Amino acid sequence: IVAGTYDGVLAGWDTVEHVREQDKNDIELKLLRRNDGTHLKLSFAMAAHEGSVRCLDISTATSPSIPVKHGDSSEEKKTEKKKRKRVDESKNNEDDKVGEHSDETPEPGSLLSGGFDETINVFNLQKHNQTGELKTPNDLGSPLCCSFAPPSSSSTSPSTHALVGLTSGKVVLYKKRDWSVQHVLSGHDDGGVQCLAVHPTGRMALTGGRDGKIILWDL
Repeated sequence: IVAGTYDGVLAGWDTVEHVREQDKNDIELKLLRRNDGTHLKLSFAMAAHEGSVRCLDISTATSPSIPVKHGDSSEEKKTEKKKRKRVDESKNNEDDKVGEHSDETPEPGSLLSGGFDETINVFNLQKHNQTGELKTPNDLGSPLCCSFAPPSSSSTSPSTHALVGLTSGKVVLYKKRDWSVQHVLSGHDDGGVQCLAVHPTGRMALTGGRDGKIILWDL
C-alpha cells in the first residue's frame, strides 16, 4: 500500500506475516492485523514533493524471460524448444501443487507520483530509492491523475508507457524507457483531467474531465 499526503510525503506499507513473539504495540497490531493472518508494516516514508501529492500509480516488476536467438540452426531450435517445454512443465507441476488458483502476489516495480509542484517522480519499490524526476511540459499545469500502460492489473505485458492527466486538460504520454514525451493529447478544457483508466492491453485509455466529457483515446 502506498499513500501520498498533503505535505508531499510518500509512505508505503508491506503486508507481512504476523509473528506474535515480535509484537511491540498490541493496540497498533489490532488495528493493522487482517483476517488472513498478516499485518501492515511501514517500509518507507520520504518527502517527494513540495505541496500535495496529486496522483500515484504502481507498475509490477517484470520477470525475466528466456532470450530468443535469431538465426539459430534447426538443431539449436530443437534444443531451445526442449528447454522451453521443461520450463512449462515445471511451472505446471508447481501450479498443480498449490491448486488451480495461485495466491502469489506480483512484486511491485516502479512507483509514479505527481505533485502540486508540477513534478513527476519515479521510484524503484524494490530498492526504495528514487530513479528519476521530471517536470511537466511548459504551461500545461500540475498532474491530477496518472497510470502506467499497460496498467499493473495486466499480467500479460510489462508497462512500457505512462499517462499523466494535467490541470490544463492535456494528457501527456511518456515513454517509460527514457521518460521522453511521446504525445500530448488534447481533448478536455482547462478544467483539468480528473481521472483516467488504461485498457489492460495498453492500447486504449479513457479520460474524464471537469468539462463533463469522457474521451476514449487510441494510444
